[in-house]
Amino acid sequence: MDNEINGVVLNLNNIIDFIFNSDNEKSGDSEITELYSYDGDSDKLSLTTKQLRELKSHDFTPHQSIRYDLVRIFIDKLLDLDDEEITFGQAIVINTMLKENLISEIKE
Repeated sequence: MDNEINGVVLNLNNIIDFIFNSDNEKSGDSEITELYSYDGDSDKLSLTTKQLRELKSHDFTPHQSIRYDLVRIFIDKLLDLDDEEITFGQAIVINTMLKENLISEIKE
């Protein structure tokens, strides 16, 4: 990428997808319920019923927070662009955002 940028636009839908993308990750809890009954003939407890219940949920608050902070920092870097020269950090941000399709360069 050269040092001259005509302009960029934020791809808002892609930014939202980037922040809230689930990647099919789920957190889950399992609950096992076992019922035992007393067998009077053998003086032992025996298992009569066993139930397994799994609860799956999408809890991505930490993951989303990290991605949100990254996008916020990236946008701050873009807002600090100088017409004269792009810093190394700004070049990384621009290239990353272009690669992830979070911004698009305006073609004239």
